[in-house]
Amino acid sequence: MSRMITILCCALCFLVGSAQQTHAIETKAALEKLQWRIVVAAYSYRNFTFYETVDKLADLGADAIYGFNFQKIGGGLEGTLNPATMSDDAIAQVKKTLDEKKLQLVALYYGSFPTDETECRKVFERSKMLGIQYFVSEPKPEQLPMLDKLAQEFGMVVGLHGHDKNASPNTWHPALVAKECAKYSPAIGAFNDTGHWIRSGLNPSDGVQTLKGRTVGFDLHDLNPAGSDVPLGSGVGNLSDMLEVLAVVNPNPILIGIEYTSNPENPTPDVQKSIEFLEKEAVRIASAPPRKILPQKKPGFYVGAASCNITPDRPVSLSGQFHTRISQGVITPVEANIVALEWVDAEGKQDYAIIISMDTCAIRHEFNLAFRKAFRETFPELDGEKLILTATHTHTAPGINADDHYRINQDGVMAPSEYVQICIERMIPAVKKAWESRSEGKFAYGLEHAVVAYNRRAIYADGTAVMYGKTNDPNFRAIEGVEDHDVGSIFFWGADDKLAAVLINVACPSQENEGAYKIDADFWAPVRESLKKEWGNDVVVLGLCGAAGDMSPHIRFRVQAEERMRTLRKLGRTQELARRIVRAVEDTWDVVAQTRETPKCVRTLYKEIDLPERKLTKSDYDFAIAEAERLEKIAAESPDGGASGAFTQAKWRRRVAARWEKLKENPNPIYPTCIRVVRIGDIVLCTNQFELYTDFGIQMKARSKAAQTFVVQLCDGVIGSATYLPSQRAVEGGGYGAIPPSNMVGPEGGQILVEETLKMVDALFAK
Repeated sequence: MSRMITILCCALCFLVGSAQQTHAIETKAALEKLQWRIVVAAYSYRNFTFYETVDKLADLGADAIYGFNFQKIGGGLEGTLNPATMSDDAIAQVKKTLDEKKLQLVALYYGSFPTDETECRKVFERSKMLGIQYFVSEPKPEQLPMLDKLAQEFGMVVGLHGHDKNASPNTWHPALVAKECAKYSPAIGAFNDTGHWIRSGLNPSDGVQTLKGRTVGFDLHDLNPAGSDVPLGSGVGNLSDMLEVLAVVNPNPILIGIEYTSNPENPTPDVQKSIEFLEKEAVRIASAPPRKILPQKKPGFYVGAASCNITPDRPVSLSGQFHTRISQGVITPVEANIVALEWVDAEGKQDYAIIISMDTCAIRHEFNLAFRKAFRETFPELDGEKLILTATHTHTAPGINADDHYRINQDGVMAPSEYVQICIERMIPAVKKAWESRSEGKFAYGLEHAVVAYNRRAIYADGTAVMYGKTNDPNFRAIEGVEDHDVGSIFFWGADDKLAAVLINVACPSQENEGAYKIDADFWAPVRESLKKEWGNDVVVLGLCGAAGDMSPHIRFRVQAEERMRTLRKLGRTQELARRIVRAVEDTWDVVAQTRETPKCVRTLYKEIDLPERKLTKSDYDFAIAEAERLEKIAAESPDGGASGAFTQAKWRRRVAARWEKLKENPNPIYPTCIRVVRIGDIVLCTNQFELYTDFGIQMKARSKAAQTFVVQLCDGVIGSATYLPSQRAVEGGGYGAIPPSNMVGPEGGQILVEETLKMVDALFAK
């Protein structure tokens, strides 16, 4: 009997050993597939020396240790585990002991790096001697360029660590860390402390999702409801969910450090349980189908913002006039500014809007198609109907139109198609940054007024109207239409309670310097500069052009009085316009900054509508043909081939003739366009593609159910984009801006646009 028992015991031991071996193989394969490495933080054994910690981890069967630079070394060696202060002999002895124990010191907490690069280099050099691959630290933001450089040089990684908001104002929130990491190479990453996240009310799953591929490691904690450490997987952190999300959003190598702060006299049993939890989760996650990761699940309002420079480095053709202008330098850079807004309701349903304000004359059809294609390829999960592209309408920005729009005779000039690709290559990463940096936020909005725009159409005694017509003429009788001096502002704050972005809606195109030959963002450049001085360089400022087809920043009368005041202030004209806008925005801020709130909702509606094309007459056709032929003759006989204006104007007239000829096939042609309406709490933004006359914008504002309505023109170019959409009285007065070549759609179409927009607003505010 005893022999039988012995045989059975041996068989059982074999089976147990075999099962353990199988588990070890599965675990190793799972960790390799996920690129996770489990490491025990020496801080778990902070009441012991480093040598004592090494012995305990060797007994535990661990193969990697994550040290901290203020732990006493022990083992007969003086000082702490700080490579910068350790002797060569001490480093050699520590390395020998680690090798003997089959342990690797892969990471080191180094809370504060020297500010001097020579001293900092010493830390890297001597840490490399110990085999350290990762630093975990909380450096000052101004040190990051130096640390990025050194980390790349030494093949190491600096992981940004954070405590709570007060102790770590720059790194406590994953969105802040993501924002910093985006500025540097992959040698700068996030080393997340889930214990501090949970204590700060942050969801670990949302944290790793915000950071995407920038997580390089963890101080992994799980907490009980009282906020104390418990073995991983047994607390309130829902770490199984976080690890599932991590496996999808971050395919890069990750160091998962177990830092257990409870029971410092004997943490080993709970550290062992935490290792077992991680190994089990690794096998489960590696063998399961990849989880579909949805956007932020926590109900709330999320804000992200970014900006990018889209100034070309070579001469380009400037858009906005009939004659060819080749840039002769840069006055101010042109930019694209982006804000990404997201709302998640209590049921997890999501809506969002991405708004891009671009320093350009108009969102041309060619650019719109190319940009949206790149957007779809980069963000297949996002709905392009919720993306708004709008132009500030500066006439001193590079053209994003077809290559043959202007006659270009000079060598070395960048083609519009090349510039379009440059813009896309710079803007898509900025959109990605804005979207991926979303964090919980708030907003506020308000209204002030500033005289920035003037109605640019003068009416004369015979009833005719002229754009920029003289007002000191004896036959001058009136300015044709109303002016809209609203300055609407929307302020957005991120999770760090710092201002992230401000949207400024002014019914005025930025074309004060419209005839210049140098690249210039016009008055939006000094607006941005002034507001960034006030609120910080990280604030993203979006200029949104309101309904301003008949508006301009050019002074129409009382010129001497206005210019005298500007001269006394010692300001240029764009600086003076910026001063007025900034004053209105700051006055609004003073009133509403303390009203910041989480909006009730964010909802975006998109609708494609058909508007009737403006009706043409035979006389319109005859005049267009005659003008086209005259201009083509001038262009043919001109040394510059019509670059001075005849070439482009002839094509302008030919388009009218082509429209007339199509009437034979379809006597009632329609013009397809689109509208987007975005509700943010009690306010709405309403978009259209036209240079929309102010009458229509005021109708929308007056009849809207929203507490404040922002009308945004020059959005989302389609064929014929940025043509004027005139009022009835403008058509009756005639003149540029209200004649057939200027319009694809007439006043009747404008009224349909108003009614359809207001229907969408009504739908957003319906109970």
